[in-house]
Amino acid sequence: MISILMVIGSTISFAQASKNIHQLFTMKESIEKLNINVPSSNIQIKKVKSSRIRVEITVKLETPNLNMLEFLIDKGRYELVQETNNLETELSISSKKNNNVIIIKGKECKEELSYIVYIPESIEQVSAMSLETGERAVVAIDN
Repeated sequence: MISILMVIGSTISFAQASKNIHQLFTMKESIEKLNINVPSSNIQIKKVKSSRIRVEITVKLETPNLNMLEFLIDKGRYELVQETNNLETELSISSKKNNNVIIIKGKECKEELSYIVYIPESIEQVSAMSLETGERAVVAIDN
């Protein structure tokens, strides 16, 4: 009986709510470089035959409460915005909001974000700055 309770307790404590979010960005043909500024270093870049950029964000919260995750999504916590430089050769995609730590019942709720960015073949270079560490690095592009 005791071992059954321990198994159930560990399953509940490791429960997560997760959801995928998609955003599309239009860009000018002159864009050659993409800068990504998001609160994660888990970023994958893939080239596709398209004229737009598509970002797939996977959000995992260390809580079984899917309603809470949907509330955070509806409030724009994971929304991205775009900005083009003056020469219109660089496009930056950044988090719209500064994501504060989520506290539930006095404890920090861990949040895991991962990004898959589908870019047009015309983009030659992608760099990313993790808002966690403040470091910028060139990101490898999967063909």
